[in-house]
Amino acid sequence: MEGNQILPMELEEILGIDSKYILHLTSNILGYAVIAASLTLKLPQIFQIHKNKSAKGLSIVSFELETIGYTIALAYCIHKDLPFSAFGEYIFLVIQCEHT
Repeated sequence: MEGNQILPMELEEILGIDSKYILHLTSNILGYAVIAASLTLKLPQIFQIHKNKSAKGLSIVSFELETIGYTIALAYCIHKDLPFSAFGEYIFLVIQCEHT
C-alpha cells in the first residue's frame, strides 16, 4: 500500500464487505447527491418561470439545445433501465424546460 491509499481489496479485508458492494453503494450515493444538487440549483428557476409564466431572459438557442440534450439523456437512461440515481436529475431539468 502506497502512502495512505486504500485499495478495494484492502478495504474488503478491513470492513469484511465485498468491494463490488462498496463501489455500488458509493455510485448510488453520488448519484443521489447529484440529483439533490440539481434540485437545489434548478427548483428556484423552475418556480420563477412557473410563477412569471415566462422564460424571458433565457437564450432560445441555449434553451433548445439544453432541452434536446436532457430529453435524449433521459430517454437513454430509461431505455437502458438504469437506476433512478443515474438519471433522476434529468427529470427535473426536463420539467423546467417544459415550463418555459
